[in-house]
Amino acid sequence: MNLVNRRQVMALCLTVVSCLIFPSLAGAQGSNLLRDTFILEDIIVTGSTDNLQRTNAVVVEKSRSNNLADFLVRDSEISFTRRSNFGDSSDILSIRGMGSLRIKVNVDDRDISSNGVVGGNFLDFGTIPLDNVESLEIIKGGSAIEYGNSAIGGVVNVRTRKPTEKAYLSLYGTFGGFRDLYDFHNIRGAYAQKFGPLGISVGISHQKNAAFLRNNPFELFHVNPKVYLDTPWRGQFILSYNYSRARRGIIKSNRADNNPTSDSDFTLPGWHRPIDPKYPVASGESFAGSTPTPSMSVIGDGAHWIKQRHLFDVGYRQEFGDIGFAEVTYYANKETRRELNYADIALRTRLSQISPGPPDGFNPALSRQGALVMDREVTVDLSYGYKLKSELTFGDHLVKFGGEHKLLRSGGTHINFVDLNYNKDRRNNRTGVMRSSGPSEPIKIYSVYAGDSYRINDTFTLDFGLRYDSFTDTPESGITYSGSGFSPKVALAINFNENHRASIAVYRNVRTPTSPEIFWFREATEPGVGTLLPLLRGAKLKPEKAFGIDVAYRYDFGVDNHVKLSAYYYDVKDFMLRKSGLPAAGTATGRASYNGDVKIHGVTLSGGYRLLDNLYAQGSISYQGNEKTRDIFDPDLIVPKIDYLPTWKGTFGLSYSPIDKLTVEMDATYVGERPYFVALAGGSPKEYTLDSYLTLGMSATYRINDHLALELYADNLTGVNYEETFGYPAMGFNAGMSLKWNL
Repeated sequence: MNLVNRRQVMALCLTVVSCLIFPSLAGAQGSNLLRDTFILEDIIVTGSTDNLQRTNAVVVEKSRSNNLADFLVRDSEISFTRRSNFGDSSDILSIRGMGSLRIKVNVDDRDISSNGVVGGNFLDFGTIPLDNVESLEIIKGGSAIEYGNSAIGGVVNVRTRKPTEKAYLSLYGTFGGFRDLYDFHNIRGAYAQKFGPLGISVGISHQKNAAFLRNNPFELFHVNPKVYLDTPWRGQFILSYNYSRARRGIIKSNRADNNPTSDSDFTLPGWHRPIDPKYPVASGESFAGSTPTPSMSVIGDGAHWIKQRHLFDVGYRQEFGDIGFAEVTYYANKETRRELNYADIALRTRLSQISPGPPDGFNPALSRQGALVMDREVTVDLSYGYKLKSELTFGDHLVKFGGEHKLLRSGGTHINFVDLNYNKDRRNNRTGVMRSSGPSEPIKIYSVYAGDSYRINDTFTLDFGLRYDSFTDTPESGITYSGSGFSPKVALAINFNENHRASIAVYRNVRTPTSPEIFWFREATEPGVGTLLPLLRGAKLKPEKAFGIDVAYRYDFGVDNHVKLSAYYYDVKDFMLRKSGLPAAGTATGRASYNGDVKIHGVTLSGGYRLLDNLYAQGSISYQGNEKTRDIFDPDLIVPKIDYLPTWKGTFGLSYSPIDKLTVEMDATYVGERPYFVALAGGSPKEYTLDSYLTLGMSATYRINDHLALELYADNLTGVNYEETFGYPAMGFNAGMSLKWNL
């Protein structure tokens, strides 16, 4: 092991055991330092709140946070690789080096990740606004037993406002710009109230953003109504519907490098020169999916997709006095994406000129500039499932158990139209043709868990449990893919006294493969599906097995002052890698998902200090390291690390209230150098580095009265040029104003 050797692991385990055998310290009730809770409200308060049983309860303003990703970017252990600031639907977020496939995001304990196949099942943070959110809980690492096999990297729990007899109503609006005064706006509202046995809660929002990058405007409408119906004997039915409609322009290359489908080679003349000076120099995108063709990769003006998500839930919750509760839920997803591309004759002609081999047959006279060249409908997700959850208290024991059966399923692809002339490409064995496909066979996943949170005494609280997960996939080929595993977990929370607390968790996690990962593995190993890769002959796609250790210590002193130190180590066997351009027979290349090994470690120091009665400072700094130790397609480990994970990241903030109604905030975010790997001109991958950067932001909030607040804000005050991912510059200076009213 790299950071923590086997002796250190044994020492940590012995420490846990010795604490159980010799519980001699006295103090307050233990709390779990591995979970952070953030309360989203109208004023700023800092410090700890005991009744939440979490590390801290930080009350923050929603202000500039239009969606969940905007809020999480402030965390030093969370990294982003956004191509665009608005509506990026790629794999943009990682917690402690673990990307979206290894993170679970729940809204009221409901998993909102998409199944995906065409485009992958990444979390689309653009469709998770903060309409009616009351709090966020962030669990880093895989210590929580109840949140599933996809949560080996962490969990983000979003809690919406529950109705009470007192009505809650809020309206929020913000607008601002990066070029003009009104480049973006976000309007949202929330309402919650209970009328006898009937409770209603709803959030609604509309967001619209002009194109910062070429051809990349974004617009989102979202609504989330929930109905609560009380029944006799403390039961409750809950019905929920979550709908979002997003329209996003496909980024069009703004590099004068004469390469219409790839911008990875920065040695080409014109790579740093803009085509349209109105927009930053940036790389382009293609429509998601397999076998890229000109109709998907040669992007014209106005090319876009429209995504609609419908999430349905019906559940019943039964309270058992003061003992606990049980709840059962049925849920179903429906997600569709309509994709449209339009002709760019000059770019399409250039593709014909630079492609090796004989002409591809494209005739510019047969396609009209700006005409529709592709109209495709993708049913991304038709998954559904059932789950049971219960928590019961017996003396000093809080017993948790539950189970879930879900079926991951996509609905296929329908081609409405494709321009056969524009779409000709000799590299594609389906030249000129894009075929529709039917729905996939479902992947069946079964999960059960049981655990106990045992309050040994005022000092020690022990959490332990066991989880079992399995998956089975039988596609049309008849070749069955399956796997299963157990995940044992143990954690200890220690309250030495009211000022000193510590937590340690040691666990093993199993993650089963997702639909896209299974699909990419089938392409590389099954005849007639894709391109066979000889190195994977006879291979099996195995579930990931992650061994993890999380440790945290917190010391509170004075009023609102604290310091916290946390560390972690993850050793992931059979880590599922996914790559394109892999060697096949002859000169052919293919793509695949396959197993390797990865180790990740890190340490974070954070804290807060009240400098004056009206001046508070807080910050954090994180060191993160990682390495790959096995990769069949990279035996010499030319690519030894995870892309874009910064070795150092730090955040710092000041909050100052010169008068009772005015709060001025300043925040700074530092992101260190990040390695990434690019293969130029078909060569072996080489390591390159994105530069470090420091951004500054400021806001001033004035509370006009008890119900109304006005905020002025500015981000990236110094206009720093930086990238979160190679080829896509982030937004420079931008500013705006917001107004919030609540009843």
